[in-house]
Parts: sequence; C-alpha cells; structure tokens
Amino acid sequence: MTIAPSKADPADLLSRANSALTAAGQPELAVLELAVIEADIPVGPTEKTLKRQLREKYAELPAYLASATPGRVATNDRERVKSQ
Repeated sequence: MTIAPSKADPADLLSRANSALTAAGQPELAVLELAVIEADIPVGPTEKTLKRQLREKYAELPAYLASATPGRVATNDRERVKSQ
C-alpha cells in the first residue's frame, strides 16, 4: 500500500491493521513503522526483502524506538514493547 507520508498516521494504521488481524484470529502487531523511502526496506539484487538486515535493525527494539523518527512509528503499548 502506498500512502503520501504527510497523510499517513502510524497510530491509525496500527489500529486498523490490528482490527483486521484480530478479526482473522491472528495476534496483534506491537509496533508499526512507516517506510517513507524505498531504502527503508532493504532488498537484495533479486528484489527479495533482506529479512536478516531487518532482524538486526530491530534486535534492540526499545533502543530503536527511543531513537525512532517521531511520526513514523506507533506502538500498542510502549511498556510492553520495552519489556520484550
């Protein structure tokens, strides 16, 4: 899905995503981060997402959230995310 960055509200998108996941019987997301530019999602030469790089990026999630760009990240419960 592509949304103009100025119109995207990560908290609203997180709420909508979690509503859909709950309706489908799936667990909710704890964090949602907007990818504003293509470089925000690392891909290899075959255009596959490099999941290892994403795991490394979010390995220390509490520290990452503390330094995240305001307005690009939403959490369900910041305290719950910090304790993971």
